[in-house]
Amino acid sequence: MVHLIPFLSTLLQLIAALLALRLTRLARGSWGWLLLALAMLLMALRRGMAGMENLANPRPMPASELVSLLISIFMVAGMVGVGHLLRAGRRAELALLEAEGKSKAEGERMTLLDAAAREAQAREGANQKAAELGRFLELVIDAASMWISTLDAEGRVVIWNRGAEEISGYAREEVQGRSDFWAWLYPDPEIRARMASEVASLLRGGNQTKGEETTLHRKDGTLRKVTWYVCPIYGRDGQTGGTLAVGHDVTELRGTQEDLQRTRTIQNLILDNSAMGIALVRNRSFQWMNARGAEILGLSLQEAQGSPTRNVYPDDASYEAFAKAAYPVMAKGGYWDTRWRLRKPSGNLFWCRLVGKALDPEHVEEGGVWLIEDITTKMAVESALAESEERFRGAFEGTQDALILLTPKGIFDCNHQALRLFGLEDKSEILQRSLKDFCPSRQPGGEGSEEGLGHHLQSALVGEFVHFQWHFRRQGMGEFPAEVYLNTFPVGKRKVLLACLRPVQIATGIVRDLEREADLPAFLDRSPLATLIVDAQRRQIVYCNREALRILKCRMEEILGMGPEDISPMFQPDGRLTRTFTQEMDAMALHGGSHRFRHIHRSPHREDFAVDVTLTALQPGYSPLLVVNWAEVSE
Repeated sequence: MVHLIPFLSTLLQLIAALLALRLTRLARGSWGWLLLALAMLLMALRRGMAGMENLANPRPMPASELVSLLISIFMVAGMVGVGHLLRAGRRAELALLEAEGKSKAEGERMTLLDAAAREAQAREGANQKAAELGRFLELVIDAASMWISTLDAEGRVVIWNRGAEEISGYAREEVQGRSDFWAWLYPDPEIRARMASEVASLLRGGNQTKGEETTLHRKDGTLRKVTWYVCPIYGRDGQTGGTLAVGHDVTELRGTQEDLQRTRTIQNLILDNSAMGIALVRNRSFQWMNARGAEILGLSLQEAQGSPTRNVYPDDASYEAFAKAAYPVMAKGGYWDTRWRLRKPSGNLFWCRLVGKALDPEHVEEGGVWLIEDITTKMAVESALAESEERFRGAFEGTQDALILLTPKGIFDCNHQALRLFGLEDKSEILQRSLKDFCPSRQPGGEGSEEGLGHHLQSALVGEFVHFQWHFRRQGMGEFPAEVYLNTFPVGKRKVLLACLRPVQIATGIVRDLEREADLPAFLDRSPLATLIVDAQRRQIVYCNREALRILKCRMEEILGMGPEDISPMFQPDGRLTRTFTQEMDAMALHGGSHRFRHIHRSPHREDFAVDVTLTALQPGYSPLLVVNWAEVSE
């Protein structure tokens, strides 16, 4: 509907021009009316051309079109009103001529006194009609929302309508009959002198002024921008008797235009100086791109403008795959955010993050805005971080030590060995809990576990390397002693504690408890370590604790009497015969007291698995015993 406004303005201006041509006859062929009609025809042509341009290039309708429509309406109304006035004047003139004719026809029968009386009566009627016409014109002019004022030949104000009062702030009574009002509206002497010169030129018969814009000062000190149509007023004798000024207040319109231009300037600054590449793509061709986008793609701005997007893809398959993945998301009005590999004109491939949104989701291919970010370096860093994380996680999970990551608020990560140490199955059973939750209320020496652990944690947080022995509680298995190593390292802005727990070797306990053999099974079953006791001379397993049975997935009666090679494959991964290898390891342990190595085992109920083995030699009496501790290796 808004696109019809220019054509409606054209139609109204054509009607006004036709009315002006008709008024030419009533005004006895005055060339001023012909020029006015021609001006209206040209204005109609201009409005029609603007309407055609708007149809060809749709854009938001500016407020000036509504102003033009209002002007056209007032022009038609004015022409109709002036036509009525001229017709009334014409009728009055004809009536006067008719009265004069009758007066002359009857002059022979009347005395000069009667003729004078009739002539006075006719003149009085004409004056009355002229007064009515004047009052009508005054009402029309005063009701107009635009500035309308007239000056006489001396430059004094004759007419000052309500529109002039509203725009200038000066009441009609303040300026009526005055010629010095220019100083109020234009305090600047140069501007005031130019305005007075133009008015003087019009009074001397100069051409009309149309479309000139000035900034005037209102009575309250505010500024208003006004465009002017100023023309001379001619009397019946053809001499200039004054000037007519019609002004349109365009302050708000100019402010809107300035705001729009300022907004466009700011937008251009943002787009041109953005750290991200920005491109407008239509029908898979670059319609516009900022300098950063061209730099990322390795193009100049001239090369990018209008170039097909296919040029930045490595191959046709990648080009087609991108559209198949992106368009369905954009067709739903969403953002397509992805990482894609592109190619520069040099042939080098690089990674980009592309974020796109369709201008019209129903016609995705017809236009979309894309953000472009070169993430080649970022991808390399992320890859390095992922690799580093993988190495850390492998070392974290692969060690046989129980490792716990915690802060003073609680545990946030641990490895598999820590879960096994406390007899837990899943990390959810340990995360967000405190280390004190896995300790007895008091340590063997009577120290409270909570207070003692708090002291050690605080010492580690201030940068000390803390090492102490502590008793912990394994779920369902009682207490066990462990060596604890605490140190701290920064992660972002916080400090993280790493606790390394190593159960105290049970060999000392075995030596101490061998004299009380009845207590030995209970002692070993409470241990979190998988432990076996082997008779080194007969090479037979004489005991296997609960954790070792769990790893073997066997019962005690299935294991007793077997030798180490019976629960192992025939060959180890390095190709050595298992029997020979185990005999060598036993001899080293018996000779040196203890030995540690990696070994592959199996059981009747389990496939081959790897363990880190610690052998400790005990020699109570004649038959030596070997205590075997296993730490299962997580693959």
